[in-house]
Amino acid sequence: MTLKRKIALVDLRQQTITVEPISSDLREKFLGGRGLGIYLLWQHGTKTGDPLSADNTVVVNAGLLGGTLAACDAYGSILTKSPLTGFYDFSTLAGPFAAEMRWAGFDHIVICGKSKKPVFLFISNGNIEIKDAGQIWGQSSNETRKKILQQFKDRELKICAIGPAGENLVRYATLNVDRYGDTGHTGAGPTLLEDF
Repeated sequence: MTLKRKIALVDLRQQTITVEPISSDLREKFLGGRGLGIYLLWQHGTKTGDPLSADNTVVVNAGLLGGTLAACDAYGSILTKSPLTGFYDFSTLAGPFAAEMRWAGFDHIVICGKSKKPVFLFISNGNIEIKDAGQIWGQSSNETRKKILQQFKDRELKICAIGPAGENLVRYATLNVDRYGDTGHTGAGPTLLEDF
């Protein structure tokens, strides 16, 4: 698993997903999920402009030890340009989400562009799909979670979701990670508006 790490590049504007291996050169230069995540944000993100624009990029990372037996609760992270501060934002993904993302086949997901309609990403067994989110738009993050669990009939799914605050571009909105809490303080929620 540790030698076959992959990055998924998701372009919501074009509705395309490209999967690339993480080279050993990159793994040696940038240690861990956060280190490589910062590099990916720098490579794919916008250097100027409004963090709430379609040009902002969101990078979802599994931590270095996520999905291994080395740690019982290794977290992941979300990196983006903060809508609240306009600076780089690092928010922790609590719970088993990062481990599940890695077990599904991906260590980093780089999300850019803006979809014309609400969508969400479904990750399973090495595949990522862009799915219609019209039926969950306008719901709280808890209601969104319930509806997705019902839709896929799998109570083991791990879900990150925004709610009405993120949909309405509240600059300090958070991202809800299952029942494990929120991403925190600098507004990762509205940057994922194009994803959910």
